[in-house]
Amino acid sequence: MSVIRKSGSLIASILLLASSLALPQVPVSADVELIITVDSLIDSPDFVTNSVCSAYQPTGGPCTLRAAISEANGNIQNQPVTILIPPDLYTLVIPPNPADDSHTGDLDITTISGNLITIQSTKPGSQANISTISSFNDRILQVGWGANVLIRDVIFAGAHLALTGSGSGGGAILNEGSLTLERTDFMANSVTCAQGANCTSYVNGGAILNYGSLYIRDTTFFSNSADRGLAIFNAGGALNCQIHHSLFMQNTGGSGTITNFSTMSIVNSTMSD
Repeated sequence: MSVIRKSGSLIASILLLASSLALPQVPVSADVELIITVDSLIDSPDFVTNSVCSAYQPTGGPCTLRAAISEANGNIQNQPVTILIPPDLYTLVIPPNPADDSHTGDLDITTISGNLITIQSTKPGSQANISTISSFNDRILQVGWGANVLIRDVIFAGAHLALTGSGSGGGAILNEGSLTLERTDFMANSVTCAQGANCTSYVNGGAILNYGSLYIRDTTFFSNSADRGLAIFNAGGALNCQIHHSLFMQNTGGSGTITNFSTMSIVNSTMSD
């Protein structure tokens, strides 16, 4: 009887092992952070959304900033994504087209899946610099409705948006989602109305045009320009903009370093001509 029991136990163990091997693999939990490291300074789109940051080919190509953001947009629901950028100069060169898709023009964070997308320098305290060529004529980044974004240790510099009609300003960033900026500086960004165009009422937010939720900390706004909101134009919901320990300096143009049509909190910050 003992041999039968051992034999039966062995058979049962083998069957259990076989059945466990036949089971499908359990997917990675959505709360496990996905980390994407940018390894190229060029401006080129992701080849295909396939969970691999790769320009020019499905895998094995350079991971550009534009490609990394495309992969973050296409990530699984509720999985946080961190995009790491070495502290260097990244210049956007692909001008916008009428389709306004992620392959051209400004960088678009469009995800509404609930996941936090973090963009930060690989070296805390050393900033990555994102800029555009002079003929680019678009802002640097648009954060769409429902997106949740944290940007840390980055400089947005030298973007120029010339509006040709009704539309949105925001020389560096147009925010419609939830955006947190930490140690993220804005230098020499601007919004203008193109010669002969009827768009003077839209030339708002030299650095940022905010329609969403915006939290800013330890950030400098220097030499940005617009007709209204030389640095920030805020027009979102209740207490949608909070600014802490930040510096506004030599922003020029029309009126108001900050133009506010909502509720705003400013704490321990300095504004200087």
